[in-house]
Amino acid sequence: MKKLVFFIGVLLMAFDVYAQPAISAIGSWREHYNNHSVIDIAKGDKLYVASPHQIISIDANEKIDWIGKASGLQESNINRTFWDANQMQLIVTYINGAIDVIKGDRVIAINDIATTNLYASHQINDIYIYQNYALLSTDFGIVVLDLLKYEIKDTWFPNNSRQATKTYSIGIFNGVLFAATENGIASCLLKNNWISNGNWSNIDIMGGKEIQHIETSTNSIIGFSKSSLVNIANNKIIYTTYDGKINAATFNNTTLLLAVQYPSKKGAVISIDNNNISIVIDTNTLQIPKKLWQEQGKLWVADSALGLLQKNTSAQWLNLGGPLHKIGGEINTQENNLIAPFDNNEPGFALFNGEGWKNFTKIQNKELLTSHTALINPQDNSCWLGASDGLQHISQDAAIFEWIPAIVKGDIVSVQLDTKGVIWALQDNQGILKGKDKTWKLQAIPINFLHSGLRKMTLTQNGQAWIKAPNNQGIYVYQSSDILSTEMWKQITPIEGNLPSSNVTAMAETKEGSIWVGTDNGIAIFEAQDFSKTLIPAYLPKVKNNGFYGYLFQKETVNTIAVDDANRKWIGTNNGAWLLAEDLTAPDGFSIIQHFTKENSSLPSDTITQIVINHINGEVFFNTPQEMVSFRGTATQGTAHQSNMQIFPNPVPPNFNGLIAIKGLVENGIVKITNLSGQLVFQTRALGGQAIWNGKTYEGQPVSAGIYLVLVRDEAGTEKGVGKIMITNGF
Repeated sequence: MKKLVFFIGVLLMAFDVYAQPAISAIGSWREHYNNHSVIDIAKGDKLYVASPHQIISIDANEKIDWIGKASGLQESNINRTFWDANQMQLIVTYINGAIDVIKGDRVIAINDIATTNLYASHQINDIYIYQNYALLSTDFGIVVLDLLKYEIKDTWFPNNSRQATKTYSIGIFNGVLFAATENGIASCLLKNNWISNGNWSNIDIMGGKEIQHIETSTNSIIGFSKSSLVNIANNKIIYTTYDGKINAATFNNTTLLLAVQYPSKKGAVISIDNNNISIVIDTNTLQIPKKLWQEQGKLWVADSALGLLQKNTSAQWLNLGGPLHKIGGEINTQENNLIAPFDNNEPGFALFNGEGWKNFTKIQNKELLTSHTALINPQDNSCWLGASDGLQHISQDAAIFEWIPAIVKGDIVSVQLDTKGVIWALQDNQGILKGKDKTWKLQAIPINFLHSGLRKMTLTQNGQAWIKAPNNQGIYVYQSSDILSTEMWKQITPIEGNLPSSNVTAMAETKEGSIWVGTDNGIAIFEAQDFSKTLIPAYLPKVKNNGFYGYLFQKETVNTIAVDDANRKWIGTNNGAWLLAEDLTAPDGFSIIQHFTKENSSLPSDTITQIVINHINGEVFFNTPQEMVSFRGTATQGTAHQSNMQIFPNPVPPNFNGLIAIKGLVENGIVKITNLSGQLVFQTRALGGQAIWNGKTYEGQPVSAGIYLVLVRDEAGTEKGVGKIMITNGF
């Protein structure tokens, strides 16, 4: 572990480590989003920066905190933010029309727009604060939100027919409300701080129908389209760009600042003051500037490609945490470290551990290639990255960065390590590369097997590589002679192997050596076996649902399978993530322990593409098309010999209503909790190396304050341990 920390420290990268929120109590979530895509800025008691999935707050000392679904937000597809200075609260809107108002440590959810059936589109395009109201420009009109009562007060339609009209943005100037709509600019006189329906007028403004944004100051009101900036008060064009696109405008006293995007990902900030035009930030710095904020000589730029730029006397990018790009490659974990290749034509990878995320795009000034898969070798803490036509190998001290070309051409799509320290690399169109001590050998796929489209591989304890066969051909298995006597290739199909479908989508090995195979029609389980002998077909597990047993995930696509240290199975589907445990009351039966969806958890999507587990602390990582989140699970890696146990929280604070974790236990140990008189209060079994207690007796009654003993032993009674828990005020 210490070597790997050193490895992180000495690699010369362009990106620094920035800690994510610390892992918290069992059952808690945290998010691991790419915050280099910044779409909005709001300035209030802090600077609030919005990425598509969470809000990042930055205080005066540049301390960063993250606000997402894990901390109370109801959604993850953010589109706008705005600060209400009157009530000292932040308004957050989402693509589906949902609204959150963050006031202190409260989050108030307002879903009237999102749930209405009156309009086809619920999108909120802009926010304007007027007195104690938020005037929301939506795809059907202007919604008036009361910021004191947190309720919808009215809906204004910017026309005299009360017809739904797409409204892009509004502004109030000299007692008149101006609205940029799909029909052009409309205006209405405010009387007693309200409008009178039927009093709308259309204004003939140059390029009026193209104007989608309005900005106001004390002395000015301007509108801008993609290419032009117009003074609405006198109908004069202030600025036109012929080769760019205006993404944002903001006033700084009498000066206008524009965020302009040019072709080929070139962006700039332009200043306009009394018709004097100057460049504040040039195209060598920005790519896609989206929003601007300036105060006290400091300029902030939200760039949806690069992140958040701060410019005072000089310009610098703030690291907002998370991977540099969306994770598209095969993720692997080793102890407390997670390595995630970007893939998707993005070179490099991200590394995550207790210090946070660090992103790698070059080493020793050498550009990394696009990687499809990655592995940390625990024997020397070096990194192996699978790329097109070969492997990239980085030693733990970064002294060695070598390119190992494959014997033949083909993408390396999976890299794994066997029990003897041999690297196995699945190569599309070819087979399996096996290497150790710089000696490599190709185990070519048989000529009668399909070669193109090899993707997923699971390496087993008995020296077999289970491979998802291309083009719905079931499974290919390569069996080495390292452990079993016969080296061979084997194809498994539904007819011969009892697969529920020929389209295999996921595979994982359990702790006892059986193989779980996911398909687009459920799961099959193969017992460990020697394929030189008669094939033992899979059996199809069942699950209890509403009192009846049915085949597990029948008619469901299983995208990924992971096995935790209690030998429970985490299943990722297009309908969320599931945790399964054996149901001892039924043969071949399993029960559902948890089912997470985007509705009941911090998941940003119900489609789970990969699940990986940190076996040291039990954290379960879920990768989705909307990026990655993690959940603090209950199972951790057990030990062969009982050592000092860790209990947290301990002492248990007053009014604590979470779970007490007892960690560092002998694997699957029997755990008894007694009072000081030896009376048994509760008994359970460790999930791998961790036991969970809710602070209650068998009967479900909260225990009283006092000191309780934790007694642990293994099945044979040879490994024993004793710990203490202090309950301060009882539950």
